[in-house]
Amino acid sequence: MQGMRLLPAVAIALAAIGGLKAVALAQDAAQPAPAADAAPAADAAAPIDLTAPAATAEGAALTTAATGPNANQCAPSFADQAGLTQDEVRVLTALGERRRSLEGREGELDTREQLILAAEERLAARIAELQTARTNLEGVLDRFDEEQDRRMAALVNVYSAMKARDAAAIFNGLERTLLADVAEGMRERTLAAIMAEMNPERARQLTADLAERLRAPAAVEDARATAAAAGVPTGGASPPPAAGR
Repeated sequence: MQGMRLLPAVAIALAAIGGLKAVALAQDAAQPAPAADAAPAADAAAPIDLTAPAATAEGAALTTAATGPNANQCAPSFADQAGLTQDEVRVLTALGERRRSLEGREGELDTREQLILAAEERLAARIAELQTARTNLEGVLDRFDEEQDRRMAALVNVYSAMKARDAAAIFNGLERTLLADVAEGMRERTLAAIMAEMNPERARQLTADLAERLRAPAAVEDARATAAAAGVPTGGASPPPAAGR
């Protein structure tokens, strides 16, 4: 009876021992996981050693670029590449500025030349207009002179057809210039008969006016000859007017 009572106790003890071993195995299996998780954190917290040899070609290139002897130097300039000195660079810079200045000056000169050409064209057009106006005016004056000559010729014919005494009475009251114009167009015989009937003082004045007109063409010819000798161009100058009142 006593042997039968010990069997349940032994079974319970064996079950307890088995449970303890199972717990111990479970604890052993769970311990590696925290160690594996801690490794990346340790690697991340550890500083990067740039002096260590690079594991790959890219790492070696980055390490050389970061720590190489030319890391802090700028790329060479064009002058350095062309082998130019500082003096040569300054000379080339001054020449470039001078060229730009000359180009700007050339542009200004071209603009002025265009303005001058435009002004010359306007001036030529204005001169042509004035020449046309002068030609038209000369034509008007020529026609006016022709009309005046025609009227004067008609007036001379009227006085020439009158009796000498009647014509002399009218001549005594005519203005001196008009009287000289009429007398100058008359025949010498007809004028002599009229002057014989005129007031002696008026006849003397008419004689002086006609003599002055005879001397005027000679004076004009002398003036033209003097101007030609001096190289001065002369135009068709009209004789000076007869003596006034």
